[in-house]
This record gives sequence, structure tokens and C-alpha cells, in this order.
Amino acid sequence: MTRWRRIHAAPHRLAFTLGSINLVLVALWWGLAFGGWLHTATPALVPLTAWHGLLFGGAFMPLFIAGFQFTTLPRWLHVRPSPMRSLVWPLWGLAAGWWGVMLASARGPWLAAAGLGVVLAAWLHLAWLQGEAMRQSRATDRLHACLILIAWLVGALGVSLVLADCLGLTTATGMRSSAPGSAWRAGTALLLWGCLAPVFLTALHRMVSYLSMSPWPRLDARHPAWLLALVLPALWLHAAFAAWGHGWGGLSGQVPSTHDLPLKPARDLAALMAGGALMVMALRWPRVQNLRQRMLAMLALGCFWMGLALVATVLGNPHPAHHALALGAMGSLMLAMVTRVSCTHGGQPVVADRWLWWSFLALQPVVALRLLASLLSGPHVGFTLSVALWGWGLLMALWASRLIRWSWKT
Repeated sequence: MTRWRRIHAAPHRLAFTLGSINLVLVALWWGLAFGGWLHTATPALVPLTAWHGLLFGGAFMPLFIAGFQFTTLPRWLHVRPSPMRSLVWPLWGLAAGWWGVMLASARGPWLAAAGLGVVLAAWLHLAWLQGEAMRQSRATDRLHACLILIAWLVGALGVSLVLADCLGLTTATGMRSSAPGSAWRAGTALLLWGCLAPVFLTALHRMVSYLSMSPWPRLDARHPAWLLALVLPALWLHAAFAAWGHGWGGLSGQVPSTHDLPLKPARDLAALMAGGALMVMALRWPRVQNLRQRMLAMLALGCFWMGLALVATVLGNPHPAHHALALGAMGSLMLAMVTRVSCTHGGQPVVADRWLWWSFLALQPVVALRLLASLLSGPHVGFTLSVALWGWGLLMALWASRLIRWSWKT
């Protein structure tokens, strides 16, 4: 069997290969842009930071999620997997559409609109396939699959808002944008906080429950979904507030308008409670579980980063929260979960070997440096950002190349 046929033999092989390629391309794109070798076509309309937020949120994470979805969800729902022929074009479309968006950063929003149109069509097709699997399922526990589908649809809304902004259409409020690119940032906020974070949290909860690794076994026995009931509303509430704030606040990157919104104290309280619960859960894990199991330690630290990100949302500066979530939480959980699925279905030992473990450990100071750069001011910021950027890019490129090699194997 040729390599081309091998990567098209299973959903995780194709999705993880395309996700790895896009991960490397985004890292390279941001390195060129940060170094001044790539200039955006319309910086007055859509600044470089807006392209950065969209591509880091959408270009590779949804492909890894899709590979996870169509590999594990059929087992959760006790249904037959979707035929591979029905997944080929949406997975390729999801990847190729983001290639157009990357090119559009130097050509203009018109090319981004074409790319995002392909992304949205592929996104909705994958949602329809998952909905069909749920309709056919007779499993008694469909909670996790349902929550992932809801989060995926929130992500489709986020992509739609960015697409609408590229086309010069009105925002979701039915009024003209208060500033160019406001719907773009609103869509990016929905994609990050309303789609990706809930999917990772739901997958983490399912994995912890399945492997019987909960730090509170008695509480989970009485209320199995208490963590989801506490954290998911906080994530979706913050996504709604961030989207609303960006929709009226323009391109500043700050969201001052959200401070004047009703129910903001309730939003802050929910974020503090949910974030605190995740951080306490991560710190309690070593007391009840053996963290010598490296995969469990990776999940625990990813859980801690997500809690820290939620707590940081109450600050006036949104950048520490964004990077703690995207780089710390989702980066750590991505290394653990994607590697586990690849090992399970690719004939590899299901362990965090020395190479993966040291890559994971090296990621943590890189994330800390990026958070530090969000809080610093002065001449040291550029150097700190450069170290974090190239450190992250090198680690992700090495991990992605290893994942591609696994997907090509028999």
C-alpha cells in the first residue's frame, strides 16, 4: 500500500497528517510575519494580530479534533464509523481552506473569504456526519458526543462571522460593524472559547472517566457530570462576552466594552469558580493518582493551564488568558490526546515515551515565556517573544513530523 493510500485508510491518519502539515505551516507563517518578512495586504482593515489569532485557533486544531471525533465517537455511540470516502473531501477542504487564508494575509480579504467559504462548507459537512451518527446511536450515554457537536456548531458560527467580515457584510446584530474587523475578532473569540476549549474539556472529562483517573471518585460517583456543568457554562459565557465586546470594541485587542455589559460580575464569578475548580483538581491529582504515569501528568497540567486561563479572563488584558488556553492548555492536551489516539490505532505502544515527555516538559517554559511577554513592557518584550515563538515552532515541528511518520506507516 502506498503512503497516499495509507493516510486515506483511516480518519485519524488523514486528519492528523493534514493537521500536522497546517501546524508547521502556521508556525512558519508566524515566524516570517513576526520577523518582518511577511507583510499583510490590508493592515488598516485587518492587522497582523487578527490573522494570528484566527490561524492559530482554526488552521490546525479543528483537524486534530476531527480526527479524534471520527475515530473515537463511533465507539462512544456504538455505531459504525462514517465511510472514509465521505470524510476525504471535508478533511481536505478543511485543510486547504486555511491554506487560502494564510495566502490571503499577503493578498487581501477576498482570498480569505474564498478559503473560509471552503472551510465553512467542510465544517458543516463534518457536523452533519456527526449528527447522523448521533441519530443512529442507541447508546444510553451520549452526553459527551452531544456537547462536542454543540461546541463544533459554535465554531461554525465563529467561522461564519469571520467570513461575513471578509465579505463586508453586516455583523450578527444586524448593524454595520463599529470598526473594520470587529466581527472577525468576535468570530475568533467564539472559535477559541466557544468551540475549541469546550471540545478539549469534554474529551478530557471522558478520558478521565473512562480510565478511572478522577481525583474525586466519590463526587464523580454521585454527580458524574459536575465538572462539565461547572466549567462549560463559564467557557461559553466568556465566549459570548468576548464576542460581544469585540463586536462593539473594534480592533484594539482589548475588550473595554465588556466591563459595561450586564451580568459581567456573574461572568467573572463563573470564571473564577470554574478556573479554581480546574486548578484544584490538577493539584489534587498527585494525591490520589500515580503521576509517574506520564500521560496522566500531561492531562493534569493541561487541566491546570485551562483553569489558569479562566481565572485570567477577569483581568483587563485578554492576552494572558488567550495564550494560557491556546498554548498551555490546548497545547499540552493536544500532545497527550492526539498521541494517544495515534498510538492506540497505529500499532504503537500507548505510553508517553521519553521523546514525547521531554517535548512536553520543554513546552511548559515556552508557554510561561509567552505569558511573561504579555505582561512585560519595554525592550525585553521582543527578545522574550522571539524565544517563545521559535521554541514553540521547533517543538511543534518535531512533534508534527513524528506524527506524520506514524500516519504513513502500515
